[in-house]
Amino acid sequence: MKKLLFFVLLMTITAVKVKAQYTTLIHFKLYLEGLYIPNSNGYMQATLDYDFINQAYFYKWGPNIADSINIEIWDTSCNYIASYYAKLNTNGNCYVSINGIPYGNYYFGIITRNHLVTYSQIVPCSTATVNYNFSTAVTQAYKWSGGEDPQVEVESGIWAFYLGDIFGVVGGTNIYQDGLVDFDDYNVFEPDFLNNALGYLPSDFDGNGQVNINDSLLIAPRINAGNYAQYPCSYP
Repeated sequence: MKKLLFFVLLMTITAVKVKAQYTTLIHFKLYLEGLYIPNSNGYMQATLDYDFINQAYFYKWGPNIADSINIEIWDTSCNYIASYYAKLNTNGNCYVSINGIPYGNYYFGIITRNHLVTYSQIVPCSTATVNYNFSTAVTQAYKWSGGEDPQVEVESGIWAFYLGDIFGVVGGTNIYQDGLVDFDDYNVFEPDFLNNALGYLPSDFDGNGQVNINDSLLIAPRINAGNYAQYPCSYP
């Protein structure tokens, strides 16, 4: 009887221990170059859309939301784990509730509609809630050996993801985000720029609801530099 009680107690303790070994909430801090407001001390534009019926701009997600993003999770053996959709606040905070990943080390990739996909360094996940701040240093983003800086400094001590890698359609052909800012992206951008297009568009980098000269001035240096994504595991 004593042996049976000891076995039941041991199994109960083990079950409780295993149940606790999962990360279920991740808090990211990150900024997008196009949406970043200069000299704001850490704030981005809340993305606007356009109502053609009432001829008025409105917040796409609300006054405190910069944009929507997707988060990919990979383990350090380059096994894809999961992806999650989330909203990015104008102050750079993003809280992602996940189904739970076993304690361990992971890469997190941040995918947006018009910036380069950017990955974290290896992140130890050993608590229920994990915090990771991309913005404090360029080295917070994953970098290949000999690769370019994976982020741009938008304000002293504040780093952001490069803009310019767009998903769009040109001449009926889908132009997918390929991890490189080049003339394929400009070919998506140019028709919207020439037409002064309005709305929630990937070519509207600064998020003000219209594609204009400001967006052209943002993408030009990125194309000239040929900025590219740096992947710890996979390629597009």
